[in-house]
Amino acid sequence: MTLLVAQPLVFFRSVLFANTRYIPFDIGAWQLPLAAFIARCARDHTMPFWDPYNNCGSSIWADIAVQMFYPFTWIALLIGNLSQGRDLFYWLQTLIPFHMILGGIFTYIFVRRLRCSVPVALFAGTTYQLSAFFASQAQHLGAVCCGAWFPLILICVQELGHRVTARWIVLTAIAVALEILAGFPASTAVALISAMVFAGALAGLGITPWRSVAAFICGIGLGACISAVLLIPAAQASGLTIAKLRGDWHARGGGLPLQSLASFVWPNYYHVFTPFDSKLYQLPFNFTFLYTYCGHLAALFILFAPILLLLRGKWQQSRLLVLSLVLTLLSAVWMIGESTPVYTTIYTMLPKMIRGSLYSEMALMSFSLWVAVTAALTLGELGAKRVLVWLAALAAGVNLIAVSSNRPMNTVKGAYQTANSEYTYVGDPTPVRELQRLTRSVNPPLRIDFFDPVFWPFNTGAEMYQVPSAIGDRALMNLRYYYFRRSFSGAYYWDRTQFLTDVNSKWIDAINDGYLIAVPVAKPPQMPPERFEPTALGELQVWRNKSALPRFYLVDKVRHASSLEEARDLLPSVTDPSTEAVVENLSPEWSGAGRTDSSVRVASYTNNRIELDLHTTGPSYLVTSEAYYPGWTATLNRKPAALLPTNLAFRGMPIPPGDSRVEMTFRPEYLALSIALSVIGLGVCIGLLARNSPVPATGFHEVSQQIVGSKSG
Repeated sequence: MTLLVAQPLVFFRSVLFANTRYIPFDIGAWQLPLAAFIARCARDHTMPFWDPYNNCGSSIWADIAVQMFYPFTWIALLIGNLSQGRDLFYWLQTLIPFHMILGGIFTYIFVRRLRCSVPVALFAGTTYQLSAFFASQAQHLGAVCCGAWFPLILICVQELGHRVTARWIVLTAIAVALEILAGFPASTAVALISAMVFAGALAGLGITPWRSVAAFICGIGLGACISAVLLIPAAQASGLTIAKLRGDWHARGGGLPLQSLASFVWPNYYHVFTPFDSKLYQLPFNFTFLYTYCGHLAALFILFAPILLLLRGKWQQSRLLVLSLVLTLLSAVWMIGESTPVYTTIYTMLPKMIRGSLYSEMALMSFSLWVAVTAALTLGELGAKRVLVWLAALAAGVNLIAVSSNRPMNTVKGAYQTANSEYTYVGDPTPVRELQRLTRSVNPPLRIDFFDPVFWPFNTGAEMYQVPSAIGDRALMNLRYYYFRRSFSGAYYWDRTQFLTDVNSKWIDAINDGYLIAVPVAKPPQMPPERFEPTALGELQVWRNKSALPRFYLVDKVRHASSLEEARDLLPSVTDPSTEAVVENLSPEWSGAGRTDSSVRVASYTNNRIELDLHTTGPSYLVTSEAYYPGWTATLNRKPAALLPTNLAFRGMPIPPGDSRVEMTFRPEYLALSIALSVIGLGVCIGLLARNSPVPATGFHEVSQQIVGSKSG
């Protein structure tokens, strides 16, 4: 066990102890800003319901990838808050080796319960915790967290096969809940599908009874109930965001490139250790998805496993080894996805909503685990002397750390330095404080927008820098806002950022875009000088939008629409958003009073609540550039009032003559229901533990010795 704790710490030694390297890509550019926002909400005693900084506002509560309810992320957030967020990124990084440790320990226990010796189980735990999955996907915090609980779920399958008890059903539920709350649905799907296949195979081979499978399914259901506080808002968001389109975008199933299999035996065959050297690395793929290396010994044992089975011919006595080898091969097919016609055929038969949550790349997790287990079982069946098995286990750790650690897919040189109260990259050329000063010339601040990926995490880090952005990189981008951005973006249709291209569009003014930004080497479109003024801002190209509209203003003309589709068709016909709006479901009898004297004053603007004071001499319509989403409610002069979809993606409402007070409040729909279901799920777990009566299954452990083989190392 000590080795399983120490090895991930050694793997990330330069991150944890020397602070000379950091984990790159998504964990800093994507996860850190969202974590910083939630941590700041905790410091300010504000509920993290609505994120006003990203894509003109979005429901952060519904974003499953944020890990809003994952307990270990909250530990990192709270420890980070002790330094007012200055150490937040460091503590987020510690979650990676921590979950590698958990994954190794649970794999060790899983193999030990197959009646294998300590060094054989150590070999399995070492191989998995240092495998290609953890080494290449360190940037994906949620996926790594899922990888830790996957072998625990398999342990629950084992134990329920031995004896169905309330305790193991509850532990299954907790493991499944943690798998879901870890916030990476694609990895969760891999874990649960793989575990179900394992449970079904055990029952089909006669190793466990079918009622143990039923008990396991009950545990999954109870785990989903515990996770309802996250699953219900996420399920709602799946129909209101671009998640609804993902099944169309990934038409053939995705997956790792076929070339990735070369690294299983030759780690640097395609120069993935030097991906930024164009003379060496010449493949058109993301290099982090070209790494499948799980150790030379593991590769050797995997290749030798079928030979061993053929030589011995004792298939009945080695059923678990056969099963593990089959699951390894199935995981490999799943992992490379559309490179195999079998997977593509199955994938295209699935409903679009299911396809949208399946990322074949994440089957690397299942592949890595079953490689570790199969290699360990093969090592056990060889009957080698115990000292040789110990040497193999130790050699596996040394080999994997030497080959896979401090590689571009898991660490890069440098360290995160503090900027204000959060973290930013070393050498960040972006003058954050100057941009904050410029945007905060009004209240609420002007938004920024981008022509291209400026500098990670700047164009994805609005929450961290507290600079509101009309753009972002969110997996649950509001579907209405996606359609809106498409009206002036020439990006490919499945790009979830939709960068600016049409600078002549009046809708840039309507979304309160105060500053447009491009990298120095980019060539943005010709900027009309009557609208845009170049502004010096460090090394970036920046233009001030002189005609940006405020976030809240009044118009006297509307175009009526009865649906999202009709509003989308009407949007191009609006020539001046400052005087006219497209409104859905507004009474046909409503009409403005023509040009009137009007004013809007923002009395208060916070994450979840907005208060406005308005004055108009005739009927007018309040237009906002605040995203429309279920859960937003309003009062007009302290009486309930309907918020209507306005200009396709935003919210608005008709305003009567005179002085008015408008208050908008966000509270997630189904909040009480989702919390109640989670509480009920936890209550059922407590009740089951209080009445922990065993129901014998059939004796998984009684037959495992014969199944694995008499010589277990």
